[in-house]
Amino acid sequence: VDIELVVQGAPAEGYEVSEFILEPSTVKIKAPSYLLEEIESIPTQPLELDGMERTTRKIIYLDLPEGVEEVEQEPLRVTVVLEQVEQVEQ
Repeated sequence: VDIELVVQGAPAEGYEVSEFILEPSTVKIKAPSYLLEEIESIPTQPLELDGMERTTRKIIYLDLPEGVEEVEQEPLRVTVVLEQVEQVEQ
């Protein structure tokens, strides 16, 4: 299933997120069939963006619903690509 990246906060003033690169972007799970029918994606634990000032790589973890297990446990890596925003003086 797809992995849903959950983010909180915002980068430092003058920066904006141009891209999130999630590796891997899908995960194999196992769960009772009644749960599998309901699951379209698995969320991550929140990734905190507050104060970020440069492109950053982090390890993040899944927030698995009760009764769901990850089949192949491997670290999730997310790259947060930031761009500096030009400040327009008025």
